[in-house]
Amino acid sequence: MDKEILIKSINENYSKYQEYNELFEQAITLYNNITQYIFISTKNKGKKLENVEALFHIYLSKSKFYFEGSRLLVLANLNNPSLALMRNIYESILLEYYIHAFPEKGKEIYLDIINKTHNHKLTKPSKIREALYTPAKEKQINKVYESLCEQAHPNITGLFSDFEDHERFNETKEERFKLLLGLLNAEFIVMVEHYYDILTDKQKKDVDDLLTKIAIKLGSIVDLVPDKPEIKGKLKLTMDKIIQKINECYLFPLTFELYHFFIYPY
Repeated sequence: MDKEILIKSINENYSKYQEYNELFEQAITLYNNITQYIFISTKNKGKKLENVEALFHIYLSKSKFYFEGSRLLVLANLNNPSLALMRNIYESILLEYYIHAFPEKGKEIYLDIINKTHNHKLTKPSKIREALYTPAKEKQINKVYESLCEQAHPNITGLFSDFEDHERFNETKEERFKLLLGLLNAEFIVMVEHYYDILTDKQKKDVDDLLTKIAIKLGSIVDLVPDKPEIKGKLKLTMDKIIQKINECYLFPLTFELYHFFIYPY
């Protein structure tokens, strides 16, 4: 793709999907502001951060670039390549919940990275999903993961949706914008969960307002919140509480059925 075609594609898609792009920009600006505040607030008086806190800094920093990169790929009409980055974001969110719920596992993962022992079993996605979710929700989570993997792996599933003359080209592009915004919502939820005690009331309200905006635009919310009873009982932000907050901010409450996973047919 030469420079002229690339710039033309980005400009056209920005205008065509302006509302999604403006929501994304509001979200990523808030993401940058809050993560910067978190990084400054959690500095360990000149000492190196370790274990779970070090990992959270890394994951939040990395995800910012993956969110930005995903949007650029969608704007450039590279619909399926964007999903490779979104799958990484999806896995990172689950890993963030995992090390938040099980700090001792976070320490193991951190030491594995520091010592370069490369024990990939520690972050095996299926193991993490099993630890976080009840069988019913894990089954739902697995469907989403499998769908993301099909697009990220070197096979032909959904391949033709990258071609402009394909019948689902525009539909697929809009789905990518929706999934991107949905994952941003999910990232904000785990971020607030982990840093709840250091964030200001205004920052929490700003996140609530953003979650509401995005949920109303999409008609649903990406639900990656753990539901295993032993974890759910310790969470400050459960899906019930999140939905209640969204409905409190909206004059005409959305029905529970509108809150579901994004599972797109390819």
